[in-house]
Formats: sequence, structure tokens, C-alpha cells
Amino acid sequence: MMLLFPVWGLAIPGIVVLYIVLLLKLPANVNIAAALGFLACLSLITMGSGLLAFLFEDKLIRISKQGLCFPLAYLSSMNFRLQRSWDDLARIKLNWKRGETFQNDEHLTLFFKSGGNAVLQLKRFEKDELEQFLIAFESCASNCVRDAELDDFEYALQSGNRGELASYTQIWEKSLANKFSGATFAPLEPGSKIQEGRYHILRQLGFGGFAAVYLARSHDGRNIVLKESVFPDNEEVTSKAEELFRREASLLSKLNHKNLARVYDYFIENGRHYMSLEYLEGVDLGRVILRDGRQSEEMVLQWASDLAETLAYLHGQASPIVHRDLSPENILLRSNESIALIDFGAAKEIAGTFTGTIIGKQAYIAPEQFRAKPSPKSDIYSLGKSLHYLLTAKLPEALSVSSPRSLGVSISEEFDELIRRCTHEEEDKRPNSRELLLEIETLKKSRAPAVSEA
Repeated sequence: MMLLFPVWGLAIPGIVVLYIVLLLKLPANVNIAAALGFLACLSLITMGSGLLAFLFEDKLIRISKQGLCFPLAYLSSMNFRLQRSWDDLARIKLNWKRGETFQNDEHLTLFFKSGGNAVLQLKRFEKDELEQFLIAFESCASNCVRDAELDDFEYALQSGNRGELASYTQIWEKSLANKFSGATFAPLEPGSKIQEGRYHILRQLGFGGFAAVYLARSHDGRNIVLKESVFPDNEEVTSKAEELFRREASLLSKLNHKNLARVYDYFIENGRHYMSLEYLEGVDLGRVILRDGRQSEEMVLQWASDLAETLAYLHGQASPIVHRDLSPENILLRSNESIALIDFGAAKEIAGTFTGTIIGKQAYIAPEQFRAKPSPKSDIYSLGKSLHYLLTAKLPEALSVSSPRSLGVSISEEFDELIRRCTHEEEDKRPNSRELLLEIETLKKSRAPAVSEA
């Protein structure tokens, strides 16, 4: 767009030179005034056309707290009203083919209550610009109808579907935006400092309802994750939420395991509750399956071993800690190929206090969790369902026993039988985490190639 300015810088002197040349070469009988008038009209038409081209070349869509302002290129489709408030946005529709790169026919369409629509070609936007659009839509236009596929699209942008690694805090953004509701609040702005300067907010990773996640820098120079919660002005509800927050923070701050993000600190400031955590990078296993397809038995056995070991650690605490939301989306594959378990369900239990929602994703939730009675073996059930998905790339059927072999997946009968027992409807028929770890290690050894003796 800015390249047009040098063009006009050359065009105007060129027109002047053209006047002089033509005047010098005109025959004596030619009316000089008419010639000058003709050239003046030609100049005005040329400059007018260039100005219109310049104006319509501008594709910048401006976003503010009040709404959206579209460039002239959208004039016709927007019914000649380029400024629209967030309240006027009725629906966001996505046309996306889930490819590695955007195609010409992939776009977002914004429909407005007062008429008109705007088609945003995905190919014309940078990844960061699209992320900012989606965050703005979630925070400022929460009442508009969104295509369900938008969640997957945002998730793909954030979790490395285009060859990048995403932090697990970015994965949290999707969970926050979709599940948390309650009192709306204004998130902290980049550059804000809290705890008397101990934490410096670098940028917002996401927010929704009454919670937010930030990338921040601590006073010692480390990048950390800062989770923020704000509770509604309701004494009974707030008291319960604060109890859950303190309990989660206190329990998690005592944990020290290679497959868990460390919780460094928790505090309350200006009525807001904060938890600072270790900053990790990676891509969740749900996205790995969408990108690469189902995984081999050997690979899944290794992940299962790491997860069973992590659950054995959590369940072995003096007060056993139940994750309550174990699913492929909450298992992070890091750059060194190790895994990390993230996003404990206790955080979302706070949301359930206000909304009555069930913690966890339905396809992975144990039957007893629907009765609000989770136990350590609820995590075993969720792990079994997760293994089913990793092996089949198909969402497991809720509240049923899983069997990857029944779907034609070529795995050992022993591993299939173990998954069936993990997903048994009755808790006492499932192995506990230590039993599960031992069985998985036995399966791994049975599949290891024999080493011949020298």
C-alpha cells in the first residue's frame, strides 16, 4: 500500500514534463487553451483513479473496544456502513479446510444484525493477526453466534499446526474462552506490574468470563505463566471459589515431578487471585493426532508409561490429587519428546461453582464424575479413553468400554484388554495407577526386540 507514494512522487513531475513537451511540439494552428484543458482533464482522471486505487488498496481492519472499522474495499458488502459496534455482530462463520497452508477459498465471514457482511480471506492475514481477531471476538463479542469449528481453528493456530510450538498456557486460552463464565472483568494490560513489581505482564495469552492467563516475567528474569481469577460479588459463591482456588494452589505448589509444571506461588491482590507457574512449551497430543494421525503401539505405550508414572505420583500424595480432566488436549508433548500433564480440573471446578458445568470433556469422563464423585480411578478411566484416541484417531464413545481392536486397529490383545479394563464402568474393575504402571512396563518389555547373546 505504501509503495503507491513513490509512484505518485514520480507521476506528478512526469505530467508536468509531458505538458511542456506537448506544448513545444503542438502545431501553430492548435488551440493551446483546449490542449491545456484536455491535459488537465487527463491529469485529474489519472490522479482520481490512482487515489481510488490507493483507498481501496487499504485492507486494514481496525479493532477497538467500541467495535470494528472496515476499509473502503468492504463498502458494498457492508451496506455502506464501515463502522460497526461489537453488539451489532450477529454471527462468525468459518470456511476452513484444515490444511497446512491457507487456500484462496478459505475465509471468515462476519454477519451483522443491522445488515451486511464482511468476508475476511485467511490467506491475507498473518497468524498473529488472526489470533488477535479471535481473542477480540471472544472478549468483545461474546453474544454472537460462533461456528463450533472456530475453536479447533484457534487451537490449530496456537498449538503448532504450522510447524510452531505452542506453550501450554496458550492451550489454556481455548479452555478459558469456552468454559469459564461469570462476572466479566478487564484483564491486565501489557506492561502492568503486580506484587510491588515482582511480576511484569508481557502479554495476555487469553481470558474468558472471570479468569485470565498471562505470560509474565518475574523479578529474577524468568518467563512464567500467571493465572488470574476474579470472583463475582456473591458472598456464598465467592467463599466457595476462594476455597477451591487456595486448595488447588496449595496442593499443586507442593508437587515436584518432571512431568508436571511447577507452581511457584499464589497470592491475592486487589481482589484478584493469582497463581504463578512454570512456563513450558510443546504441542498437545490432541493436536498431534489431528496433524499426524494415529500413533504406533510402541509410541503410545511409552506415553502411557509416563502418564501412569505421573498419576501414581499424584495419587500417592498424602491427600491423593485427582487430575479430573485428563485428555489428549491436556497432555503436552515437549520439544525433547517428553510429556507433561497440564491444566488440572480443580481450576475449572471454580467455573462449575457458577455455571453448574461438569469438569472434563464428556468423551473422557468417568461415570462417577457425572455423579460428582471423582476418585483416583476416574483418572485411570480418562487415561484409558485417551489411549484409545491416540491409537485410533477416533473420539472414544462416552460412558462405554473402549477397545481399539474392535475398530480394526492392529495392537496386541494384551494392550487392548488393558484399555478395556481401564475404561470399565465400575471403579473396582479398573487397575490403580501403580498396577497400571507395572502392567504397561511388562507390555513394553514383551514388545522389546530380543538381544542375542555374544
